[in-house]
Amino acid sequence: MHPADIRATLEKQGFTQAEISASLRPPVHRTLVNKVIRGRKRSRRVEERIAEVTGIPLWTLWPQWHARPRYVHPRRRSA
Repeated sequence: MHPADIRATLEKQGFTQAEISASLRPPVHRTLVNKVIRGRKRSRRVEERIAEVTGIPLWTLWPQWHARPRYVHPRRRSA
């Protein structure tokens, strides 16, 4: 997903990058949130928090880093 789309989605949900950084425990610097959104740095905590507040799965936000979970068909019992 393009960084501008991620920022716009956060804004639509009523969150700023500073609020995302402050909501984490321990808090992270707000520039880290910006770098994660732009794809310059990785932080699992920041990525998961952004996914949580936007309601968008990690694999949609950052497909280059997160693989979509594969569907595993339950095995049928042998008769």
